[in-house]
Amino acid sequence: MTVNEAKEKLKEAPEGTFLVRDSSHSDYLLTISVKTSAGPTNLRIEYQDGKFRLDSIICVKSKLKQFDSVVHLIDYYVQMCKDKQTGPEAPRNGTVHLYLTKPLYPSAPSLQHLCRLTIHRCTAAVWGLPLPTRLKDYLEEYKFQSSSMSHPSRGAGRCRPRPPRRRKTEIPGKQQGTATTATTPRTLCVPLSPERG
Repeated sequence: MTVNEAKEKLKEAPEGTFLVRDSSHSDYLLTISVKTSAGPTNLRIEYQDGKFRLDSIICVKSKLKQFDSVVHLIDYYVQMCKDKQTGPEAPRNGTVHLYLTKPLYPSAPSLQHLCRLTIHRCTAAVWGLPLPTRLKDYLEEYKFQSSSMSHPSRGAGRCRPRPPRRRKTEIPGKQQGTATTATTPRTLCVPLSPERG
């Protein structure tokens, strides 16, 4: 998901709605995108020496808490100020208040549904695939598919795999699609180094 895609998804969301996505900067792995009173904002997650922390301006970066996993990082900041502030506050003094109230997606999509989406992006000829009838029926159950996808005479589309992204640091056992939930408004105030791309 790109910066612009995240911005579009959060544009109409309530303040405090957030998501975690791949960072578009090659030096970072993940980014938190969150809807603030000033609009969608992006905050990179830094990985260094086996620990995760939020990216920030140099003078406060060393003071930020570090975590063993991204899930622990997000959960900490969601819980940190839950009893302090519950309403929006306008940005001031170079800081932005991030109200992490709920994830945009309350749960990760199932692997089988992600596979179905990939197949639909790669071919329009579902019934021409060497798959059992039961799986073909499942592929056609997706209500947002194009009407041309199920007809074997329409031909297959071309699937263009994404080129591999360059990373300076590889993390063993990195988990994808983990969702973090929060039930009450919480706040996080961090001087940002905003992500531009």
